[in-house]
Amino acid sequence: AAADVLQTGEILGRAWCQIDLVGLSRGLLIEGGVNREPRYWVATGGDLTLPVDDEQVEALALRAAYAFARGAGIPAWDPPSPA
Repeated sequence: AAADVLQTGEILGRAWCQIDLVGLSRGLLIEGGVNREPRYWVATGGDLTLPVDDEQVEALALRAAYAFARGAGIPAWDPPSPA
């Protein structure tokens, strides 16, 4: 969605996409209440070239998913880069 906004504004070139994923111990957190801390927080990201194509978005989403899995203790590694 963010890439679409930039492209609509004719902002083209390279853009850094920061992705922060948080695994919460509960699905609902109440402000000011007694909440447990998040179990893990994974920050990842990468460059996108605007206009963006589906392959770039998918590759970045997979990178974030693999990082999130590793943060949860699941053995997951990024696939090898295409030659």
